[in-house]
This record gives sequence, structure tokens and C-alpha cells, in this order.
Amino acid sequence: MSFLPQHYTENQCPTAEPAEDGPNHLLVIGYLSGRPIALPALSSQRILPMAAFTPIPGVPESVVGVLDLEGILLPVVNPRPALRLATPAPHPSHQLVLLTAITTYLLWLDEVEQIISVSAQSIGAVESDDASGVVPLVLRLGGHVVPILSPERLDPGPVIRHGWTGMS
Repeated sequence: MSFLPQHYTENQCPTAEPAEDGPNHLLVIGYLSGRPIALPALSSQRILPMAAFTPIPGVPESVVGVLDLEGILLPVVNPRPALRLATPAPHPSHQLVLLTAITTYLLWLDEVEQIISVSAQSIGAVESDDASGVVPLVLRLGGHVVPILSPERLDPGPVIRHGWTGMS
């Protein structure tokens, strides 16, 4: 599934017109329920294939479970409810983005397509009374408006306390 215009080849990186006095921003382009989304590339550490996560009761609603990644238990966050999108069953074609914000967590996406470079002029702020909104910015790209998700606002906070020794 490709949302980007067909004239881009696999090796090209679509770039909006560069700002005269500002830097370009790197964004990860992915999909949720067939819709394009973007994430700041600086917060994105790795793209991983979907893996079977373990559901844990009593965690924030956005946390669908935890995964052991190289000996570290990380929460898996589903952004769909915050975006009012239906949640599909996990599928092997889905991907996880390892994000670092307030804490480190895995974000469950349908697909990650590529990393692009865009000018600050192609990004707009969302004016909202909801300070917890997970989409503080939008991107104009190829005639589309793409929500830029906030890794900080999606961050579930500490879910697993490592090194706990209270079990008897």
C-alpha cells in the first residue's frame, strides 16, 4: 500500500520545498487502518516485525500488552483508539516502532513505508483545547494531510518496574 505519489521511486525521498532559513525534518511515514500517519524520526529507534505480545491487566487502555525485547520488557501501545480507528487483530504483516519519548515503548502500526525529509513550511500546528491530543501537528504531502503523532503524548509512562524483588 503506497500513499505517496507514484512518481517517487523506491530510492527517492520526497521532500517539500526547503525552507529558506529553516532545517528540514525527518519523519517516518506509516499506516493505520489504511490511513497515512507520520512520526518524528528522531524518536524512532527501530522498526520491528510484529510479535506475539502478552496482555497485562491493569495497565493504561492504550497498552495492549508487553514484549520482551532483548531482555527488556516494553509496553506495546495501540494508537488507534486515540485516533478513533478500529483495532484489527494483530497480523504478522504489522510492524512495531521502537520509540523513545518519556519512556521507551513499542508503537503498533499496520505498516511502515519510509522515512522522508520535509520542510517546516509543510508542517502545521493543530489548534486544540485538548492538551493531551496525540496529533499536535499535520503534514501537507502529495496533496494529502497526514497527522503527525506525538511520541510523548502516546507514551504510556512506566508500565513495568524492572528489578522488582517483592515476590515471596
